[in-house]
Amino acid sequence: MPNPLLSEGKRCLQKHEVVKFLDQYHMLHSNQGYQFLIAAIVLTANDESINSGRKVMALYGKLAEHFNTTSSRVERAIRTVIGKTGIKQPNGEFIFQSVDTLLLETPTALVKTFRHGEL
Repeated sequence: MPNPLLSEGKRCLQKHEVVKFLDQYHMLHSNQGYQFLIAAIVLTANDESINSGRKVMALYGKLAEHFNTTSSRVERAIRTVIGKTGIKQPNGEFIFQSVDTLLLETPTALVKTFRHGEL
């Protein structure tokens, strides 16, 4: 089922692109925060309501619902995985900067459909 949050003609970020991008930071793939971070970047890139308003708290809520946990656990896990890399940047700033970088690096990719619930 196509993602109803995506508009036709908009760039759609894929999980494998995010993983490749994050590999440059040498993050532990086994860390739960890493999985949350991947999902956060993909969801932010593909959900205009989050990306246009830079609403990090709304993002944590959506991730918490998807992963059946709490917003505070999502925030803490993402903060931990980012912090372990030595990056001194708030979660939201890192997420939105990553989205901007990824969307600008590969502007020629076509919109793809997502199955409902796939992040």
